[in-house]
Amino acid sequence: MTGFDRPRHDAVTSRMRLRGYDYATPGEYFVTICAAQRACLFGAIKDHQVELSPAGAMIESWWHSIPRRFPCVVLDAMIVMPNHVHGVVILTAQPESPDGAAPPTLSDVMHWFKTRTTIDYGLGVKTLGWTPYHRNLWQPKFHDHIVRSEHALDRICSYIEANPSQWPHDDENPNRSLQSKPGIVRPCSVVPCSVGPIVPDDHLHETSRR
Repeated sequence: MTGFDRPRHDAVTSRMRLRGYDYATPGEYFVTICAAQRACLFGAIKDHQVELSPAGAMIESWWHSIPRRFPCVVLDAMIVMPNHVHGVVILTAQPESPDGAAPPTLSDVMHWFKTRTTIDYGLGVKTLGWTPYHRNLWQPKFHDHIVRSEHALDRICSYIEANPSQWPHDDENPNRSLQSKPGIVRPCSVVPCSVGPIVPDDHLHETSRR
């Protein structure tokens, strides 16, 4: 996995995600996006490392392109897994736009990312022989967690880095081991993408795509 230099930030939102919460609010968000039907289209895990397919490399490239489309976004740790993406998205404060345009929300960013990757994946199917997907490339929703402290951010980034080694026991692995692996502690009680949020005390949420 490629290393990264993680930026530090003085202010991390500590607000719980409530109905009506403004997701254009500056802060750090842990996001998980999953392929529809948990299809493993983006690569494989070998020797506890991710080996991305060409489609997975495309997914990773579009993720790193997010700040070019949304200058107010800073990216932290991320990883493309065989059938899902984990990443930390940081929305920074922006001066008021002269034309009155509203700042992008987290859903705006994720919608753009899903749209661009779906278009390119479709081209790959047609021209490069990539595995076709059924109806949709991505599940229609994504999971987000508002990061409330630097300690929580450190745990989340460690979880993302270690994700390939946990793949045999990952809820998103269609062939996962049914025996839990001792010593694994998930940050903010990450739940499978195929089910709704079930851990309210950690404020993990499922957000509808625009």
